Amino acid sequence: MNESTMRDPREAYGRCGAPGEIHGPVRFKFGHGPHGHGFGPHGHGPWSRARRGNVRAAIFSVLSEEPMHGYLIEHAELQRRIATPVCLDESIKGPRDFRLALKIQACRVVNVKPGRVGGLHNAVQIHNMARDAGVTAWVGGMLESGVGVGICGALATLPGFTYPADMFPSRRFYRHDLTDPEIEFDGRCHFRLGERPGVGFEPVPERLEAVTVARHSFAA
Repeated sequence: MNESTMRDPREAYGRCGAPGEIHGPVRFKFGHGPHGHGFGPHGHGPWSRARRGNVRAAIFSVLSEEPMHGYLIEHAELQRRIATPVCLDESIKGPRDFRLALKIQACRVVNVKPGRVGGLHNAVQIHNMARDAGVTAWVGGMLESGVGVGICGALATLPGFTYPADMFPSRRFYRHDLTDPEIEFDGRCHFRLGERPGVGFEPVPERLEAVTVARHSFAA
């Protein structure tokens, strides 16, 4: 496969909740998932442990991403209480974390960022574990240049990644990306990966030189 599907880059930010329920800024991401169109809150832990029992999940049609930042046991407790799938993100820093999350049923969805989980080898391991366990998986980015997005995009074509990836076109963050070609989406939020082996998005030497602040050499 040489085409990768991204989520719709349109996002909305707001503050949601009723007294005693959800407080704090919550980012809502809109997209098309394996079960149709929907949206989900990306909260990075706005729901405290004291309030987790009061979450009204009926309005969240796709997933609730990392509502209890960093707490696997609390996520497991929350997942048992709500119908909306909990998506783990920052809580998963490698295959071991995800293995534990599966064991205690802390999530039904996982976001895999290669830079967060220890590289491509670990990312593929988590993909395989999620696929075998029937857990929905999707790829996330960390503000990479076209080089990194090319890597993440290639990862996202693996069959176990069934939810559109969380990546964006170059123009979203950069006036001029480091690569040629830059990352460009079509009208369906798809972008085409390179045809040749490797990343497929090579840095332009002049652009790379313009932003280089230091150089280090390492002997093999």
